[in-house]
Amino acid sequence: MHSSPRPYDYGHQAGDRVLVQIAELLDETMRVGERAYRYGGEELLLVLRDQDVDAGRSIVERQRIQLQLVALPHPANTPHGVVTLSAGVAAAQPGETPEEVLRRADRALYESKALGRNRVAVSDPVAAPRQAAAARLTNA
Repeated sequence: MHSSPRPYDYGHQAGDRVLVQIAELLDETMRVGERAYRYGGEELLLVLRDQDVDAGRSIVERQRIQLQLVALPHPANTPHGVVTLSAGVAAAQPGETPEEVLRRADRALYESKALGRNRVAVSDPVAAPRQAAAARLTNA
């Protein structure tokens, strides 16, 4: 997930306050056992246990809409004028390492940014085992 544009456009203290507000909002919507982690700059990583990719997309889409409704002001984020959320969702596939799942989620995140931000993109779970196998062959 990525809050867009960078919360630090108005300084580190303001950016940290925005990230805290986003984290609090996420915390309100997450179930027991689900966790949100700061994963660099303005990116957050959500770990949703025992969820398939469709459920993960629904959860993140609900959070995206809730953030939009809260309408945290962000004048530099045109045309929205508020903090928005872009996300990439991936579900672990059999035999896939955590790094491979993160890589797919990151690609989906960049897809959501490229498509105009303030949206959720899903990694293709069918392609995951093929991509993982090809990477292992390439790295062997």
